[in-house]
Amino acid sequence: SLMLDPDGRPYRQIDVQGEEIAPGVWFPIRARLQMFSDDDGDQGGGARLVTLREYKVRSVGIVDSFEPDTFTWKSLACPAGLTLYRTDVLGEQRALVVENGELVPKDLTRERRER
Repeated sequence: SLMLDPDGRPYRQIDVQGEEIAPGVWFPIRARLQMFSDDDGDQGGGARLVTLREYKVRSVGIVDSFEPDTFTWKSLACPAGLTLYRTDVLGEQRALVVENGELVPKDLTRERRER
């Protein structure tokens, strides 16, 4: 998915490729992140590619049984204020922030509400 800055210039593109690892079970096996800038190098948006990262999962498997909380974000050590990104199978991404022990959409966090 391509994200634009307020001026309509591209600043980030994330492409995710899912793979069916078992019947009905899809996993993001590859991802590519591109960050763009303008010609003077300012962060924000533009036509110049300034960062390219590619990720590929080398191995993934399925276990027959596990504890119910094994795959929840709360099973991780997530400090308050940490931003997590949820990417769906279509590559759409949403920023979420840990606030008071819950995940809150970044645009609804207390910090933004107080501005």
